[in-house]
Amino acid sequence: MATSTTMYTGNTEAGLEAMKDIVLQWVEVVNSGTIDGIERVWSHDCVVHAGGGLPEVRGVGSLGQLLTTYRGALSHLHITTENLVAEGDKVAARFTTRGRHDGEFLDIPPTGVSIEIGGFGLFRIADGQIAEEWLLDDLAAFIAQVQIVSPPAQSGGAS
Repeated sequence: MATSTTMYTGNTEAGLEAMKDIVLQWVEVVNSGTIDGIERVWSHDCVVHAGGGLPEVRGVGSLGQLLTTYRGALSHLHITTENLVAEGDKVAARFTTRGRHDGEFLDIPPTGVSIEIGGFGLFRIADGQIAEEWLLDDLAAFIAQVQIVSPPAQSGGAS
């Protein structure tokens, strides 16, 4: 796992790149399949605001539980970072999430369907860690990909 020794040094190019590296470490932790590194990347009292009606998470312990639940619902969970933009104390990220729907999620029982959805995140960085994040995954795309639709009933009889 690559880690940066560059610390945030204000709104300089080096500081902004260090903040982007923290978000890349977020991706590495999520993709790792464990919660190892969670306390290195997120502050102890972090706050995660999830969109789509998902619950807000407070604290690194609750975040670890959320990641474990998310991985239970989406095996082979893998996030790919598409874009990162940093300004001030925040990093904006566009990413793609892939996985297989092998556990209940959003009250939808497991389907075994492979999914690919887009998402956005805004991360506030403080003291070299993620202090707060706002996440918005394309849950409508997730639902569309995993819904099992019955084929339409055939009509008519033999002529």
